[in-house]
Amino acid sequence: MNSPKVSPGKKDRPQVNPKTDFNFDTYMDAYEYYRPGTLILYNGVTTKRFTIETHQGDSEILLVDQETVYYRVNRAIWKAHIGASAIESASLVAADPAIRDVHWVFLGPTISTKKP
Repeated sequence: MNSPKVSPGKKDRPQVNPKTDFNFDTYMDAYEYYRPGTLILYNGVTTKRFTIETHQGDSEILLVDQETVYYRVNRAIWKAHIGASAIESASLVAADPAIRDVHWVFLGPTISTKKP
C-alpha cells in the first residue's frame, strides 16, 4: 500500500533505526497514515486547545507538567510554556539520534486493574 501523502520531515529521518529496525516511514505507509507535524494539546478542565506546529511527522507530546509541555520532534526534545492562549517560549532540552525512541521513558507505571 502507498499512502497518498508522505509525512513531513522524511529527509531528516533515518530510513532504518539500527537498534530497533523500526522505520517510521515504512510504518506510516503500510497503514496509510499521514502525520502533518501538528501536535494538539487539549485541556479537559478549561476546554482550551493548543497547537504546536513541528513540521515533522515524527513528533509527539511526551509530558505535560503543570504549565510546561515537553514534546519530541524527530531527534530532539523541546519544552514550552503553556500560556493563556498559546504555547510559548519553546526551548531545546536535548538532541541526539537516540531520542527518536525516548518516548518509552515517559510511559508511567502500570496501574493495576485488579480489585482488592
